[in-house]
Formats: sequence, C-alpha cells, structure tokens
Amino acid sequence: MRNYLLTFFILLSLGAMSQKENSKISFQKAQWPIKGKSAGEGIVGKPGQSINGEKIYDELFIEGKEGDLVVAPVDGVVKSFGYKYSESLSYSYSFGFEEKTLKESSEADIKKAMADNLIKKNRQLKGDVARDVSLTLGIETKSGETYYISGLGLVKPFRTGEKITKGDVIGKVSYAYHAFSMPHIELSRTMDTKGADPMSVFGLETTFKKVAGREVDVFKDIIPADTLKRTFAIIRSSLEEIHPGLYDYISKREMDSLFDVAKKQLKPMSCKEFTLLFKPIMQGIADSHTEMSYTFPLSIKKIPPVLLTLDGEKAFVVNALPKVGLKKGDEIVAVGGKSISEWVSNIKKTMCGFEGYNRLYIDRYLAEDLSIAIYKKFFPAENSLTFKTATGKQVVVAYASSQNYMKFKAQNWLEPAPYSFKMLKPNVAYLSIGTFQLTDVETDSIEAIVGRIQKQNISNFIVDVRDNGGGSIKVGNRILSFLLTEPKKMFAYRMVNTNGIYSTLKYSDNWDATHPPFPEFKAEVGKKGCYSYVMEDSTNSGVVQPSVKTNFGGKLYILANEMSISMASDFAGALLGQRNCTIVGRETGSCYYQMNAERFANIILPQVGLSLRIPMVKIVINDIPNPRIPYGRGVIPDYEVPIGAQEFLYKKDVILSKALELIVK
Repeated sequence: MRNYLLTFFILLSLGAMSQKENSKISFQKAQWPIKGKSAGEGIVGKPGQSINGEKIYDELFIEGKEGDLVVAPVDGVVKSFGYKYSESLSYSYSFGFEEKTLKESSEADIKKAMADNLIKKNRQLKGDVARDVSLTLGIETKSGETYYISGLGLVKPFRTGEKITKGDVIGKVSYAYHAFSMPHIELSRTMDTKGADPMSVFGLETTFKKVAGREVDVFKDIIPADTLKRTFAIIRSSLEEIHPGLYDYISKREMDSLFDVAKKQLKPMSCKEFTLLFKPIMQGIADSHTEMSYTFPLSIKKIPPVLLTLDGEKAFVVNALPKVGLKKGDEIVAVGGKSISEWVSNIKKTMCGFEGYNRLYIDRYLAEDLSIAIYKKFFPAENSLTFKTATGKQVVVAYASSQNYMKFKAQNWLEPAPYSFKMLKPNVAYLSIGTFQLTDVETDSIEAIVGRIQKQNISNFIVDVRDNGGGSIKVGNRILSFLLTEPKKMFAYRMVNTNGIYSTLKYSDNWDATHPPFPEFKAEVGKKGCYSYVMEDSTNSGVVQPSVKTNFGGKLYILANEMSISMASDFAGALLGQRNCTIVGRETGSCYYQMNAERFANIILPQVGLSLRIPMVKIVINDIPNPRIPYGRGVIPDYEVPIGAQEFLYKKDVILSKALELIVK
C-alpha cells in the first residue's frame, strides 16, 4: 500500500491506517472484487510490472466496464472512506468524506472541486484530474489485514466502524490512476501497515516480492565510525530542516552544543550505544511526538519477573512471579549492586518522551514499572539481577520469558478500552475514553450515552481521559461538542518551516522529496516559517460549536493525567475554565499552548537499524497567555492528585476518588 500524503482541503483526512499482523493466521481466499468476473480476469497491472517507467510494488489494477459493480473481497469493518488522487505510484493526495457535502452537491461536483483545488496548488497536473479523483474504501478484517479498493463510483456513504460482508456492493467501477485510459479499480492489501501480497489471497500465482531489509542486532553489531558519522549528519540535518519546534524549549546555541558534544563521541559502537548519544538532544527538544526507534525487533527473550514501583525515593515490590523470593510490599534498596537512588538518577538522565518543561511522564514511568526502566535503559549482559531488600536480604532473580512477563504485567495494568460507561451512583455517570482514534459508529455510541444521561437529568458527569494517547481531531471535537457550553476555537494557527522543498525527505519512506508538502502555508513578513490559519479538521476553522441535539448541561468533571496527551490534552484544555467543569488529576502530558504533530516524516536509517519520526507542523492552540499555566506546561487541573504508591502498589483510584469526594461536597 503506498503511503498517502495529506493535503489541505475542506474535508477530513482519511486517518491512520494501522492494524496488527498475526503471521500464523491462514487467510481465507478472498472474493474477486468485480462482480461476475473470475479471479484474475481483467488484470492490467500487477506487482513487478512497470507503468510509464514506474514499478508497481503491491497494487493490482483491474479493468472493468464503467458502472460495473464492485464488491467487498472479505468480511470486515470500514477502516477508512474518502477520496484520493494519485500523482504517481508513490505520491498521493487524500481527502476525507463528509456525508453532508453529498446532500449539497453531486459526486461529480465534489470531485471537480477537489481537482480544482489540486490544480491550483500544482499546475503541473495534466489530464482529466477530476475523473481520476478516486473514491477509496479500506476494509479491515478480524485477522488484522486491510484491503484498500480505489477507483470506486459512489453507491452509498460508508461510516468507519461499519460492518461489511464479503460480496456486499461497495461501489461501481470508475477510474483510479491516470496512467490507465480504461475504467478500472486499484486493489492493495496491508499487514501491520506494510504492503502485502495482493494476489495469493485470490488464489493467483503471485508476482509480489517483499522488500528485504538488513536486520541489525542493536546490542551486538558494531557499526563502523564512518557509517555512524553519515547517519549522525542525516539525523541532525533532518531535525534542523523539518522540525518546526526544534528550539521551542532550548536555544539554538544550546542545541548546537548538544549536537557537537555527541558528534565528538562517535566511534565504532552498537546501535544501542549510538542512540544513547542522542538522549540529551531528545531531552532538549522536549517533544513527545519526536521519536527515535529501532527498525527491527529487539528479540529480547527474557526480562526480570518483578514489578517495582517508585514511591518518592523508595522502591517497593508490586508483584513478582511465584518462587522468585519477593512478595508484594517488600522495600527494595538496591538492584544489581546499585542503589535505587543511583538507578533513578541515571534513568532520568536518559529518559525522553516528555513535552516542554513537564516531567511528570518520567515520574509516572518510574512509579508504574521501575524494574523494566532499569532493565530497558541499561540492558545487562547477565541472565539475572540481584535485588536487595531493606532488611538486608539479597535475592538473585533469574530472568523470565518476556511473553509470560507481559501476561503477568497485564494482570496489574490493563490497557484501557476504547470507551466504557457505567453509573457510579444514581446521580453520577462515568464515561471513560481510552482513545480518540474511534470509528464513526463508536462515536455515535458515545453521543447516544450523553443523550441518555441528558434526558435522564443526571446531575454529575465524569469524563475520564487519563492514559488517553490522543487520536482523531475530528472525533475529539465531536465529543467536545456534547460538553461545551459555548463555541470554542481549538487553535490559533499552524506553522511549518517552509512551504518549499525539504531536501532531507529523500531519506523518508512516506514523503516525496521532489514535492513541497505545504504549498498552502504562506510566509509572513518579519516571521520565520510559513503559516496557515485554517485547521485540517471537520470544522475547518477550528471552532467547535456546542451540539444542538446532544449537550450535557450539568456538573462536569474531567479526569486527566500525565498520560493524557495530544488530542486528550487538547480536550481537557478546551474545557478548562468552563463554568460547569472541574478538572481533576494531574498535569497533562502535552503542552497547553502548542504541540508539534499532525503530519510526520519517517526518516529511515537502515544501516544502523533506526528510524526517526519528526513532526512537521506546529499547532499553536492558545496564543493568549493563561495566568494559571506557564509556557511549556500542560493543562494544570483545578484539583491536583500527586503520584503515589496508593495507585500502583495498592491499586487505589485516587483521582476518581477525589472527583467523587468533590461531588459529595
């Protein structure tokens, strides 16, 4: 599946296309997508072939007669639905779909408006651009694969999360790619967001060849110094050219100094050692959306079977596998011959993932699982660790299977559900939102929940966005509309470094370095960068209006914490100060005033086994100072509840308890 690059338009972006792969699943043979045709009939382009000098990687192009019915090849749910235009096999513009626009205009009018917008931004586009603006449907199966079918003529609007049965009509044959003059569709398939074989699932002999990469043992393989120097230069130049907030929380002089210090330490070393050189740099950037990660699995087979929590300056056993020799509540004063305070000091020197000047993310990480922080940050060569208790007892703990450990850990901290609802008391409703990456169907369910408590005149409503990693702006804004008492502008402006070419995108796997990514952004006299005052979301202007149909008017309590990031932080920030709203918990992980997000460059560094994710757009949410929130800080709650052992050692929900206490008062 080619990478889709978002471009500004009045409609929504398609959203993330991500799914999980299980290599042991044997896939059921899929149904040929053009109704009445046999598998393989009408193929005009397949993997390995070339079109106008471009090599097809993982797409099938299938000819048909215009208006022929196209059916779902598999059972599943709608993953994405919208329009796209493929300028090349590796560069596409994509547009979301809003059903209300179809009520106001015909599909032909919509496609023409999209084409006019594209041509205005790129006058080099030729041919019948409106014809080749293609309706695309993504279908995700239970096994985690996703089928994308493009070149569809509209038969009905689809909603994300909607169920689809194999053989259901999903569209009519239209046009998918300008290189083909005859009516056709395009089909591709992904596993774990990576292109997969689109042919064998139909029982066809495949021509698909998976791209092979060089696997790097990040701990053992020693990388030559000249390779590291070239990689270091790519990382530095990419950050300096692309990142719009590189100097938000550190001066350029200080950042240059950090780069220079790291550069002087370059010598033959492992990938793990190389990444440690960048820790001070990543801490200086202080951006939770900037991430350096390994491109290949670490293959860690065994890890310590003990969970530790840090409570202040003391560490305690939360749980341990049977026969380890440690029990819940044991105080640990040293691990592997180093004191707890020494471990904590060293870990804090290398911890990233926080944003701005807020360090609660680190405190949470150490409180939740100190033992894994010790293990992951300073990978030991031995097969065991020695734990020393406050009573002087020393216990040698052999590593356990990482698979068993994760099952064990899951018993202590379960991943939050997408959303859940319950009544805590006759007059207290509770809604937990674990993510804003929700489908239309799931968001409809949340609206129905708010509608019910509204009709039942429930006086207190707790909305919990703790540990919510963010997600769709569209979804977050829609749920906000159920809670806001007056219109709320969700951003002030967006900024990028340039509206021209980014030369370092030649190292990315998701952008074409020959195209300017942000032609709609404009330079302003006396200011660095280029600017846009229109948000890429469903409201376009960034203003969320309270819903006329569904709107809770009672007492609202928002629960947030250090793991409420991105859209979850914006969600809390939008309700901060609202007359009927009280925020309880801890400072959010993302900053109140701004964040770097929305579009990302994935810089691939295969020779060292690393990838670097760099945000490309700075979104300034609030440009008017709030007297209660300093620059570089997250949303600070009305009532703060500090991190402590009660949460992790005794599993007490102290933040929810505080909200209930406030309701009683």
